Amino acid sequence: MKARLFTSALLCLGFVAIGAQSVPAQSTVPRELADGLAAFEAGAFAEALEHFESARARDDIAPWRGHVLFWSARTAMVLGGYDDAADTLDLFFAEYPRHPYLEEARYQRARIFFMQEHYEAAVRRFAEFLEAYPDSDFSANGLYWTGEALFALGRLDEAERLFAEVADRHPASFRVEAARYRLDIIEYARRERELLTLLQWSHEEYLTALDGFRATETRYQEALRSYRERLARLAADDFRDELEQLHARIAELEEAVRERDRRINDLLAELRHSRAPSGHEAERTGINDSGPPAAAAAGPQASDLELREALLSLKARALELQDVLLQEQGNGE
Repeated sequence: MKARLFTSALLCLGFVAIGAQSVPAQSTVPRELADGLAAFEAGAFAEALEHFESARARDDIAPWRGHVLFWSARTAMVLGGYDDAADTLDLFFAEYPRHPYLEEARYQRARIFFMQEHYEAAVRRFAEFLEAYPDSDFSANGLYWTGEALFALGRLDEAERLFAEVADRHPASFRVEAARYRLDIIEYARRERELLTLLQWSHEEYLTALDGFRATETRYQEALRSYRERLARLAADDFRDELEQLHARIAELEEAVRERDRRINDLLAELRHSRAPSGHEAERTGINDSGPPAAAAAGPQASDLELREALLSLKARALELQDVLLQEQGNGE
């Protein structure tokens, strides 16, 4: 602002008088400086920088050297040459500690720190500038860029206070809208941070719950596997006991069948024996081999019928035992 006013006066009048320092009218403005300022005003910054560098190379412009250094640094900043601009301003501070451009030069030096992303240094240099020039035309900008540096550092609460100060104390500044925008961004960032924290907690709780579930599931699977193994062992034992009981039962039935067979055979033998008459009885009854005996022809005797009934009963019981035996063997298989 002051620099631009000076530029117009410099080009139109050929001399400058700012504060206590003045350059006599007869001290002609160096042509390179005038051409550089004209190119700067026209936006031809590369051309302007060439003119300023040519002016710096001259040894006969001592009254104008401070102006040349300042504008050379400003042009380098516009072109993105922040390192060169920083070196030029540091040289300017060393050679001209009371120059009329000192105020803006200090502000621009702080801005260079910000543009180089040296945010801590930028915060310090802007604080020093605002303390030295509390009523400067650049104070609103200084507050704003300090807030931006703090925002970049993640110090949102401090940045919020500075952006609010720009909006409250400098309502006419063109930085007000940007400051208000940043206030909205900080609010959104704060909400986002709270949401991320909440999501992180929820995620941690989810992971904890998931770990607990997996541990419980593992214990359940182990218990189920153990139960199945135990059940299998118990089932095998029960089945073995049942098989032993079935085999014992089958053995008993088989022995009973054999006993019935022996009894049947004995009864058959006894029946045949009872049907065969003795020789003495044959002589007494007159029965010979030529024909059946009269008693036999008359029908079976009482003992014969009893033997037959006993035999039939044993055969029926034997059949029942055979059925039971077959059933027991089927169960055993």
